[in-house]
Amino acid sequence: PYASLDTDAALSAMDVDAEDLVNPALFRLTSGMPLHELEAMVKETDGCERALIEEIRILEEAAGVGEADLTPRAAPVAAAAAAAATGDGADGAIAAGEGEAKMEVDGTAAASSLPAHFTNVEDMLASDLSAASGFYGVSALLGRLRNPLEMPLPPNSPALIAATGNKKGRKKGGGGGGGGTDKEAQRKEKDAALAKTRALLALEKDPSYTKVLDDNAPLLALCKRITNHRSSVVFRRPVNPREAPGYAERIVFPLDLSLVKKMVQAGMIRTFRELHERMGLICHNCVKYNGRESDYGGVTRDFEGYVDDSIILAVRTYNVNAERAAAAAAAAAADHPAVSEIEDEA
Repeated sequence: PYASLDTDAALSAMDVDAEDLVNPALFRLTSGMPLHELEAMVKETDGCERALIEEIRILEEAAGVGEADLTPRAAPVAAAAAAAATGDGADGAIAAGEGEAKMEVDGTAAASSLPAHFTNVEDMLASDLSAASGFYGVSALLGRLRNPLEMPLPPNSPALIAATGNKKGRKKGGGGGGGGTDKEAQRKEKDAALAKTRALLALEKDPSYTKVLDDNAPLLALCKRITNHRSSVVFRRPVNPREAPGYAERIVFPLDLSLVKKMVQAGMIRTFRELHERMGLICHNCVKYNGRESDYGGVTRDFEGYVDDSIILAVRTYNVNAERAAAAAAAAAADHPAVSEIEDEA
């Protein structure tokens, strides 16, 4: 859709389209998530939104900017989680607290008495956390978004520093020149990322994605392909609670690749969509426990990107094979008329 635009216009159009795709992408990420988890996220968004609004107010006051419209609106995460949470409420849903949240530091939870937001600009700029970091479910969902839909990182985020080369967010050796080449590369990257996002959203309309398969061979082959990828190492076996303090308390629905394979073999997973959803829960759990800006958060995004590519390819391959089988059957039927037809001719 951007072929007729120059590079600057194309990048601007892509930014607008990316913003429009955030809500559908978030809704897709909640697909198949346990109702308990969805309801917890809906409750978390209330405290998270209040914390973000308060931080915006503090920033605007320090900058001398006039008051903006900070009336709470339906947050994208809340809308996605609420839309996915159909039916009656689940027992024992976990709330994030009324205006308070735990802040993660190096993958562990600090004291629960910490406020859900920073009270001054200096702390905001010095910290590698954001208001959303203390709301584990919300942060996990946002942390699974990938380019170009991903959310901005705090100024001192280790992930941002690693990407830009220093704490001020400017790339090393940032002299002049090369701007056009950089923009063209950025255009290609964004175009490919948006195309992939649209392909993922289009899966829901593909009958093969939700079709119950009589033979689990395609699903087992897909499990093997995903498990063999380099980024899958940390997801192949269950998390050992002794090596991950607090994991059992924070992660209510633990899942790993070995268990997913057993579910396929037992007939508990029978569609590409169900397999995709279970892979998504594995990713959600990892980012929820470790934090979106942790090393594990980065590994998870790489892994989920590969999972998405593999699912798209598997569904397309299934469709191609089905079309070929149908064409072969039709050709065979034309070459060998049915017995009833031969009898009628006689």
